[in-house]
Amino acid sequence: MNHPDALPHRAAGGRAYEGLSNAKKIELTHFLDTQLQQGDWEKNLDSAIDAIIARRAQTGESLELGSIVEEALPVGKGSVPPSVREELLRKIIGAIEEEC
Repeated sequence: MNHPDALPHRAAGGRAYEGLSNAKKIELTHFLDTQLQQGDWEKNLDSAIDAIIARRAQTGESLELGSIVEEALPVGKGSVPPSVREELLRKIIGAIEEEC
């Protein structure tokens, strides 16, 4: 779980990202997709989702897509390599500075 002090920074970062042009957002999304495809991120997330679905099926928990996504989302976010996060942040800051 995130530390409560981190939330204002995340919210501010989200607002800054939302203020970027669509072209910059596409560029940043492409960078992130490319970086994640180079590693095991997708394979690891797929395995985590398979485990979530298997556990839920075995225990009779809901298999509703929204609840599975809600459980898997933190796994996906948390498994982005720190180097990719740092480079993405640098690129976002650079894009914000360019557009200001």
